[in-house]
Amino acid sequence: MPLYDHYFSLAALAFILSGLFFAAVRWFHVCRPYQQDPSYYFPARPLLTVFFILPAITFPYVLWPGDPDAWLLMKSYFPLIHMYICAVLMFNYFGSVKHWNKWKRSAIFMAVPLILLLVFLLFNALTHYYSWGGRSQQALVIVTIGMGIIASVFSFVSLWKVMSWLRQLKAGDFFSNPDDFPAAYAQKILFAPVFEFFVVWAVFFADSKKAMALMHLVFMVFNIWFLLTVLHSKREKTPTSWMTDEEPSDSALSLEKQQQEPSEYQVANQELQQESSYVNEQGGTGLPDEKVASIMKEIRAFVEEGRQYLNPHLTIADVASHCGYGRTYVSRVLANEMGGFFRYVNTLRLQHARKYREEHPNATQEEVAVASGFSSRQAFYAVRRRMS
Repeated sequence: MPLYDHYFSLAALAFILSGLFFAAVRWFHVCRPYQQDPSYYFPARPLLTVFFILPAITFPYVLWPGDPDAWLLMKSYFPLIHMYICAVLMFNYFGSVKHWNKWKRSAIFMAVPLILLLVFLLFNALTHYYSWGGRSQQALVIVTIGMGIIASVFSFVSLWKVMSWLRQLKAGDFFSNPDDFPAAYAQKILFAPVFEFFVVWAVFFADSKKAMALMHLVFMVFNIWFLLTVLHSKREKTPTSWMTDEEPSDSALSLEKQQQEPSEYQVANQELQQESSYVNEQGGTGLPDEKVASIMKEIRAFVEEGRQYLNPHLTIADVASHCGYGRTYVSRVLANEMGGFFRYVNTLRLQHARKYREEHPNATQEEVAVASGFSSRQAFYAVRRRMS
C-alpha cells in the first residue's frame, strides 16, 4: 500500500470512529434532568444514533483505499446519505411540533433507493465481484449524481420548511405550544445543510482522495462539535424552570393548591368570556360585527365543540383552514375578541385539566397534562406560569 494511502485510510477511520463514538454517547447517555422524559427533550435521538453508525458502511475504503470499488463506495456515500440525513434530522427534530408524520412517508420512500444503491456498492467493494470501469462506471456515477441531487433537494426543502416555521413563530400568536419549538437552536443549525452541500459535492466532483481525507477530518471535528451541542436539550425550558418551589414533582400539588386552582381557572375563564362577548360596532377588528360574530361561532365550533384544543400541536393555521376563513381574519378576531389564540386555547386546556383531575383524583400530573391537550407535564407548567 502506498504511503499516501495509509493517510487516507487513517482519515477515513477517524471519521468512522467519531461517528460510532457519537452514536454510543447519544444512545447510552442522557444528561440530568432530561432522563425523566428523553423523548420530549431529544426527539431525534434514535435517528441520530442510527445515522451516525451508518458511516461504518464505508469501512472497505479503510482496508483498501487504493481499490477503485472501495473508492466508488466512499465517494458515493456522502451525496447519497449525508444530504438525506440532514433533511430527515431537520424534519424529525424541528418537525416534532409540525407533524413529522406528514414527512415520514416521503422520507421512507426516498430512503429505499438510496440504501439499495449503497448496499450494492458495499457488496461490490467487499466481493470485488465486478470492477466498474469505462462506460459502466460512468453510468453508475451518473446514477449516484441523480439520486444525490434528489437527496439534496429534499435537504433544502427541509431547510425551507424550518425557516418558514421560524417566520411563523416570529409572526406572533401562531403556536398553541410555542415552547416546544427550539427556535434559538434552529437559527444556529440552519447553516449545516448548506455547508454540507457545498463540501460534499465539491469533493465528489474533485474526485480527489486528498480532498476526501480533508473532508473526513473536517466532518470528524464537526461530529465532536455536534455531539457537544446536543448533549443538552435545546428546548427553551427545563422542568426546574417551569416548576415553582411548590411544584417540584407530581405529588407537589398540595390539597390547598388544588383547592385554589379552580378559582384561578374560573377567573381566567371569566376574563375570556368577557372578551368573547364584547363586540363593538366594528368588532375591534376592522370587520363588520356580523362577520366577527360568524367567525367567532366557527372558531368555537371547531376548537371547543370539536375539542380540537386537545390537539397539542394545534396552530392558528389549522383553525383558519377548518373555519373556512383567511388566517388574517381569524387572527384578528382571536386577538381582539377572544384574548388571543394562545390564551384562548390554553384556557380551555387548563379548564379541562381541572375537570380531569376532579374526575381522576389518582391520575399523575403527566396523565392529566397529556389528556388535556398539553404535549407534556412540563408544557402544562410552562403554560400555567405564562398565563398567571
